[in-house]
Amino acid sequence: MTSPAPAIAPGTLARAKERWERLRTLKIHQITQTDLFENPVLLRRDVVTRLQEDGSTGGSLDSDLMALLVELHGQFDDIRTGPSYPLGPGPVERIWDQVDKGLLAQDAAAAAVRSLPVSEGLTPKYAEALMRACWKLTSDLTEWRRMRDRAELAIAAIEASPLAHDARMTEAADLGWILCAHAQLCAVPDRRVLERAKAAGQRLLEQAADDPVERARLHARIAAVWSDPYTYGKDRASWQAGHQIWKLQATPS
Repeated sequence: MTSPAPAIAPGTLARAKERWERLRTLKIHQITQTDLFENPVLLRRDVVTRLQEDGSTGGSLDSDLMALLVELHGQFDDIRTGPSYPLGPGPVERIWDQVDKGLLAQDAAAAAVRSLPVSEGLTPKYAEALMRACWKLTSDLTEWRRMRDRAELAIAAIEASPLAHDARMTEAADLGWILCAHAQLCAVPDRRVLERAKAAGQRLLEQAADDPVERARLHARIAAVWSDPYTYGKDRASWQAGHQIWKLQATPS
């Protein structure tokens, strides 16, 4: 169950109106994925509803555009089903790319993703796609730093989002962090990452209090975060030495 939506910031409405005016000048077949997703504020159902209430979307020429947005709202309502959210042109991905290219430091990037022009476009489906993209990097454990940095930026954007009250947003952030933490801890011990995963797991378990099947899945994922890093990549002969190194490295100095 989600909480009532908060008031929409004037700046968000202004940018949404500007985006609407740009899209309404195009024919439907001319609207590209970049047009829709580089500033995805119109993918928020509450924003489009407000524009309708304000009379900003009037006119028969807008009917096709409105139908397209309503269709996208329906497709992206459930973070577990429906089509995948297309990443690439979005505001968070552009910041990720700037960090990768050395054009933006991590702390500056964190401030950027928390800014309203970026965070206002976060929806549950977008949040889930961002976290999924992070933990997909776990296929190569040498990418653990990039994975961690991207996950931290995605979570910063999610937490700053006007829709952060939505349980689906926190679920995407917490589950994504647990999956990323599992991979990072297999690569490099870090007690802070472990403790953060523990807190995320606790929130997810509380959220799934009435769903025993989901709780069982969560317990398995959380247990793996604690157990797998001790044994990953180690044979029986080297396990004890590796275990001791993990303990020493994971203990704050």
